[in-house]
Amino acid sequence: MVTSPIAVTPGVPPRGRGTSRRTLQRRLRAAGTSYGEQLRGARVDAAWQLVRFSDLKIDSIAARVGLGSASRLSAIFRADLGMTSAELRDARSLDKLVR
Repeated sequence: MVTSPIAVTPGVPPRGRGTSRRTLQRRLRAAGTSYGEQLRGARVDAAWQLVRFSDLKIDSIAARVGLGSASRLSAIFRADLGMTSAELRDARSLDKLVR
């Protein structure tokens, strides 16, 4: 079971690698993405792992990864993955993703 919280602070890019906020923004833009897109992707990936491998309630997962509520998490999953969080919990849906 995955139980560690996701340590992500929205609006605060990672520091300590000798990169300024502006340089990070330029590099991400050059790569065709943004900090917000990367943060959302990391949150969706973390939520997907927690839905798949933990017994946590969907509301708890959404709060833990910073996506708010179960309904918002399900809407994001449906938009990004074509399934709701409840459908992802279904073993048959997981089997479809793996294949």
